[in-house]
Amino acid sequence: MLFPKLRNHLDVTIHTEGQGAEKESFLVFRCPFGIIKPVVFNATIAPIISRFNGEVSVDDIAATLAPMGATRQLVADVAQLCDENLLLESSRFFEQRHAILEAFRLDPIRRAAHAGAAYPAEREDLEALVNSYLNLGESSGTQSLATQTTTPPPLCALMVPHIDFRRGGTTYGIGYSALKNSQPNVVILLGTAHQASPHLFHLTTKDFALPFRTFRNDAASTALLAHHYGAERSFVDEFLHKHEHSLELQLPFLHASIAATPTIVPVLVGSFYPFIREQRLPSESEPYQTFLGALVELCRTIASRGESFLLLAGVDMAHRGMAFGDPAPLTPADLEAIKLRDSQYLSHIAARDPRALFAHIVEDQDAGRMCGFPTMYLLLDLLNTLQLGGSPNLLDYQLTFDPSSDTCVTFGAASFPNNTKGLSVNIIS
Repeated sequence: MLFPKLRNHLDVTIHTEGQGAEKESFLVFRCPFGIIKPVVFNATIAPIISRFNGEVSVDDIAATLAPMGATRQLVADVAQLCDENLLLESSRFFEQRHAILEAFRLDPIRRAAHAGAAYPAEREDLEALVNSYLNLGESSGTQSLATQTTTPPPLCALMVPHIDFRRGGTTYGIGYSALKNSQPNVVILLGTAHQASPHLFHLTTKDFALPFRTFRNDAASTALLAHHYGAERSFVDEFLHKHEHSLELQLPFLHASIAATPTIVPVLVGSFYPFIREQRLPSESEPYQTFLGALVELCRTIASRGESFLLLAGVDMAHRGMAFGDPAPLTPADLEAIKLRDSQYLSHIAARDPRALFAHIVEDQDAGRMCGFPTMYLLLDLLNTLQLGGSPNLLDYQLTFDPSSDTCVTFGAASFPNNTKGLSVNIIS
């Protein structure tokens, strides 16, 4: 506590309330792993907390900030408050983290982390909300990247958002409406791992629970992937699943869209940043190639036992604005440029060309922060390797912009109609 240090992997935002003389700003600390609930401090203590780097003592911080009215007691109190809220690297935090990790490891169920916040926790309210989005989806026109169809064909793959329902609900509804004629036995869930890890892919053996329903993990399929990829690296960061929203937010729509009770294979896809920085294709790395081979083997195994599957990618696209680290507020011209880059990105998905998709991202070193790019690269590569699916249809595209926080996020939905070329049995019914 003499040299307080904020722990890594905290999301810090500034929240402002009121106007004029009544205006107040607050620091909001969030833990992306879900170890703590959001912690809110008055922003006036920001100069103190910003110096908690483990190298400057409480005494030195107090001396530096004395002209601003800081005392040693104040700095020590702030440090104590941060420690009590598990914001510091301290024995208190490490003990609590160990207990949470162990409890998650022993629980056979991945509990709903976002019910009551990202979506209603009560079944009636949630089903009404999801059905309202599905109804909007069914009534919306479809913009196709390839061919227009009046009746949705059976699908082998689907791209949908993982943004919150408030902003992305209509796009979720449009995407999931395309599942009308698809009833898979197994849904292979592919989603963004938003938290850092040295490993590329993250599996879990846990069933996934909504407040009123549990999706059973396809244990045999998960075991097959882990066997080929390696059990240690498959599960060493299984805890990333605990609070990740990219897969959880798909479950209410799966519940409403698929009459059957499919099992799921949850897969989180990590960052491709090292490949982007080195301008080296992911497919040239052993971990990627090994996992892709495991997915190919899994798809063929599911098909060989007479079952159908769906590849479901929960992905967003661009993340732009000062809220995400851009140096200046977005202008109308910036928003038009984002749309243009997105149209190019989507054209490579339409062409089912993962190499062109990678080149597009490398071109500006992922300035758009396309968090769903690794998942889409993997999906396209897998479909091409299996020679599965027809030309994708773009179902929806949205750019959301909040000027008050200078936050821009883009996302869309696309369906991949089924064909059985390259496989000896029907993949999806």
